[in-house]
Amino acid sequence: MKRRLGYTRILDKHLNHKLYYTAGLYPIMPVRNFDIKEIEARRFTKPGERFSQINVNFNVSITNVSPAGESTVNVDFRFTVNYTGIGVMRMEGSLLYEGNVAEITERWGKKHAMPDTMANEVHGAVINNCVVEAFILSRDLHMPPPLPVPHPNFSAKKAKAPSNVEVM
Repeated sequence: MKRRLGYTRILDKHLNHKLYYTAGLYPIMPVRNFDIKEIEARRFTKPGERFSQINVNFNVSITNVSPAGESTVNVDFRFTVNYTGIGVMRMEGSLLYEGNVAEITERWGKKHAMPDTMANEVHGAVINNCVVEAFILSRDLHMPPPLPVPHPNFSAKKAKAPSNVEVM
């Protein structure tokens, strides 16, 4: 495969991505058809008020996982940005995830949980897409932008904190 340099290569990367995917140069993302269905945003304070400390909390909740086809599942989500005492933004939507449908739906039915790699990819896609909308809404509502953007990591094992209690 001959590589082209410069602008043509960048343009080809975006327009002919299937060529590059089949060549194995870029990984195929299993998240498809991201759709925000509902957006709600409220400001609780007056636009001119100043705050010394602003606490911004993010929350991504997966509300349902259901089969959508032979190799895809439909994932419903809720994304919330809470500005403590200032306002709140809430978005709901769905996306399609390509993977092992039987394993995913079985695990969701038993534990209401997803495999770690799927959880990382789904939460990452929700955060990346919804934070952009939250930035626009924060500008329109005269609130600070939702920073820093969180990065999900479900595969890291949590280490136990050392205990100060000594057993004899």
